[in-house]
Amino acid sequence: MRVRIKNKHLILALLIFIASTSLVYASGGYLLYFRAEAAKALKNYVKALAYYDALITRYPDHEYVPKALTETILMLADSRDYLTATFLHNRSSRTIPPPEYEELLQSDALTLEERCWMLYEFYQDPDFMDYKYYELKLVFDELATILEERDLAEAEEFYWSIIKNREFRVLLEATERLIMLYLQCDMIDEAVAVWEEAASYSSQLSIFTEWLGHIYFAQGDYEQAKEIYKQGWSSWAAMQKIEMLKKVEGNGKHLIKGAVTINGAPFPGVKVLVYPGPEIIEGDGWYRVRRSSDEYFSVKTRSDGQFVLRLPDGEFEIGIELNRFQMEQVDGLQLRIKNSELSLGPQVLESEKVEFSFIEPLRVIQPEPGFEYSGGPIEIEWTPYPEADYYLVEVYCTFSNPDGKPIVERAWAAKTETTSICLDSLWDPPFFLVFDGEGIHPEALLGRPERIGILIDARTFDGRILPANDALNLFGRPREPGWFTAIFPELTQEEKLIMDRRYAEAFELLQQKITEDPDNLDVLWLLARFYYFGTYVTDHTSLSNFSNRDLDKCLATLRRIEKLAPGPRVEKWMEIVLRELEERQR
Repeated sequence: MRVRIKNKHLILALLIFIASTSLVYASGGYLLYFRAEAAKALKNYVKALAYYDALITRYPDHEYVPKALTETILMLADSRDYLTATFLHNRSSRTIPPPEYEELLQSDALTLEERCWMLYEFYQDPDFMDYKYYELKLVFDELATILEERDLAEAEEFYWSIIKNREFRVLLEATERLIMLYLQCDMIDEAVAVWEEAASYSSQLSIFTEWLGHIYFAQGDYEQAKEIYKQGWSSWAAMQKIEMLKKVEGNGKHLIKGAVTINGAPFPGVKVLVYPGPEIIEGDGWYRVRRSSDEYFSVKTRSDGQFVLRLPDGEFEIGIELNRFQMEQVDGLQLRIKNSELSLGPQVLESEKVEFSFIEPLRVIQPEPGFEYSGGPIEIEWTPYPEADYYLVEVYCTFSNPDGKPIVERAWAAKTETTSICLDSLWDPPFFLVFDGEGIHPEALLGRPERIGILIDARTFDGRILPANDALNLFGRPREPGWFTAIFPELTQEEKLIMDRRYAEAFELLQQKITEDPDNLDVLWLLARFYYFGTYVTDHTSLSNFSNRDLDKCLATLRRIEKLAPGPRVEKWMEIVLRELEERQR
C-alpha cells in the first residue's frame, strides 16, 4: 500500500532539520577544537583543557579527537612528569610546578591513563596514519611510566605483548624499557632473556649492542661493558655510564644494598641515583667540599622497596628522585637518610645498608583542628617521635597588630616524658609582656589572645633537639600551623575602655568597683594585671617606668585574691612577682 503525504513542505522541513542537525554536530566539534587552540595560544591551559575535554566526550567520533587527546596528554604530562624532587644526604631540590598546575590536575573528565589508552588504540590501527613519531613516543612513554609505577607485572605484560605481537611502531621502545626495567630491579636473567628475544628483529642495530653493554654494567663487569660501549652507543644512559667508567678505576666490585620505605612500608618504583662522591678542593690555608650534580646512573626500587647497586672502588653518593605521584604520597612527611655516602675500596668488605625512610613527623592528636578554647583544663596528646626521651610542650599566643602582622608570645612550657599532658589552663598565669610604641598591648593586659598555638619539641637526655616538627612541603602549599581560636566572654565596660587604650578611665572605674565590692575577684585580677604591666610608656629606657606599674601593689592585690580564692593559679602569679621583686633588690 502506498502512503501519500500531501504536505510536501513538511517533508522539506524535515530534511532541512536533519541536515542542519548533522551540520551543527560536525561544526560543534570544530568549534570546540578551535576554541581550545585559541585558549592554549593565550596560555590559558585550564580553559583549553576544558574545551578539549568537551570535544573528546561530546564528539567521540570526531576527526579531531586524536589531536585533542594528544594536546591534553601533553598538558597533563607537563604537570605530572616534569615535576620531580631529588634528595641526597645534605641537599635537595625540586622543580617548580608549571602554571596552573593544581587546576590542571583537578580535571575529572578523564584520567591521564584513560587518555593514553584511548590515543594508543588509534595508533594500534594500521590505517591510522595521522600522527608524528614524537607524539606516539610521548603516549607510549606516559603509559609505560604509569604501568611501571603501579605494578611491575602489569608493565611486563604490556611490554611482552608488544614484543610477542611485533608491534613495530613501538617495538624497540618496548624492548628497551623492559630491559632497563629488569636491570633497574636487579632482574638480570630476565633482562638477558629479553635481549635474546630481540636478536630476531634488532641484532643489526647499534642499540642491540648497547643493550648488552647495559647488562654487563649492571652485572658489575665494567671492563666488558667498556668494550661493548666502544662498538657504539646512542643513548643518554650509555653516555652517563661511560663517563663514570672514565672517572673511576673500575677495580673491585661492591654489592650495595638499600631500601626506600614510607612509614615502614616498602616504597616501590622510586628512582635511586648514583652520583660522584664529594671532592675536597684545597687552597692556601683553605679548603671546600665540591659536590657534583652529574648523575652516573640510576636503578629503581623493587616491589619490596629494596634496591641493589654494583659499584667499583671509588667515592659515591646515593640519592633518590620522586615523580609527582610519589611526591604527593610523601608530602608532609619527614625523610631520614642513612649511609648514603660511600667510600669503596679493597679494604671495604661489606657496606652498611643505604636507607631512605619517609616517616611521620610529630603530630598533635588532641586538641583536634578547629578546636575552640574558652579556658579551663585541657588535655594535649601527640604521636611519639623516634629517639625522643622527653618532650617540651610550649604554648604560644597571638595578638593583633595595627600593621597586620600578629604578635606571637610564648605563654609557658611544660616538660614530660609521656606523649600526653593535662594542663589547668593554656594561658594562666597570663603575663604577656607585649608592648608597642604606645605602651602595653590592650589584649595582653586583658589576657585575651586571639589564637593559641601548641608546639611540642622532642628532645634527648644528652641535649639534642630532634627535628620532630619538620615536614616536607614539596608543592609550596600554604600550611596552617596548629593554632586554635580563643573564645572569651563579652567585654565588660572597663575592658572595652582598655581595648580603646583609655587606660586612665578604666583604672578609675576599677577603683570605683573594688570600693563598692571589695571581694570582686574579676576586678581584683584585672587590677593585678594593671599593677604588673603598667599602661603607657613614661620612660623608654626601662620597663619599670610605665605608668601604673607597681609590683608591690600587684603582690598586695594577689594576696587579697589568695585569701578569697586560694589555689595554684594565684600561687603562680605570686611566685613570678616575688621573683621580680627579689631581682630588683639585687
